[in-house]
Amino acid sequence: MKNICIVTRHPFWKEPLGNGTLMRSRHRMLSNLCDNLFVLFITKSDEKCPLRNGATLKVQDRITPQNIASLVHFIKQEFIDICYFSYNLFGNIASQLPCKTVVEIHDVLHLRQEQFQKYGYDAPIEVDKHAELASLKQYDWIVSLNLDEVDYLNKNSLSNAVYVPPTMEFRRIPKRQDGEICAGFIGSSAKPNIDGLVNSIHYIREFPSLVFAGAISHQSILEQVPSQNLERMGIIPDVTLFYSRIDIALSPIRFGAGLKIKVFEALAYGKRLIATRHSISGFPQGIESIVSVEDDFAKWNVNLLQQTMAIQESKIEEYFCANFSSSSTEKIMRSIL
Repeated sequence: MKNICIVTRHPFWKEPLGNGTLMRSRHRMLSNLCDNLFVLFITKSDEKCPLRNGATLKVQDRITPQNIASLVHFIKQEFIDICYFSYNLFGNIASQLPCKTVVEIHDVLHLRQEQFQKYGYDAPIEVDKHAELASLKQYDWIVSLNLDEVDYLNKNSLSNAVYVPPTMEFRRIPKRQDGEICAGFIGSSAKPNIDGLVNSIHYIREFPSLVFAGAISHQSILEQVPSQNLERMGIIPDVTLFYSRIDIALSPIRFGAGLKIKVFEALAYGKRLIATRHSISGFPQGIESIVSVEDDFAKWNVNLLQQTMAIQESKIEEYFCANFSSSSTEKIMRSIL
């Protein structure tokens, strides 16, 4: 067994949604696979990493040679065998470390950029294709959540890119109330989420009951929904509060990259889903048999709600456990480590 250090620039231990959920599960998994698990938080802020075996490296606008020297000293002092980077956001640090390196990417950024531009948006991070691929080559292993993106990287001379699915224990959460079919959308105010809401609102506002959670629930466009049919939960401390309010999760996302964690999470809680084809890209084979996939928002209507309710919950559980169990993912990760 080995000593592993997660290197991160985002405080995943307190992020309620998406990548926070994912990295907390990775932290639990890696702790089962090594002798000692460390976390190094690289930040410009005064915040400290509160986790066991957590350390903090405060940096200025850029990472300096002195910062790298401190990191190398930390690795040697703690006998760290592998640094596990969350995102490829650290320049060429990995190539300078006296240990093996793994990077987990949640998106291939230049593919994400192309998607944003296709739909008329500026991507939050812009990167040249060749520069990104060259940067990824410095790592011993590249971990991706998305099967399509692994295939793309392999075809672009990155044979060290491997698929490691996200993990979460399946936990069916029944809706707390009876009555009308309730559909819901949880998400941040990221451009793909707002775009999906704007393009679907004319149709989903006719649903008998809608729940929104996360920053997306503060969007003024929701005023188009009859108030008696709408619940805005805002930012919530626990996503189970949202999933206990809905029958069907919605993912009207038209563009982006990576794996849609909102889809993964909804399946983990046993929820039926209505989604665009883009929302399910990169998922293992068979997802279309347990999700209503429809790109034409004009067809997001009450009939589709009823069709989606006919999907068997047992089939959702069967698919999820077959593809995202902790045991299968640990086996893949163990082979890398």
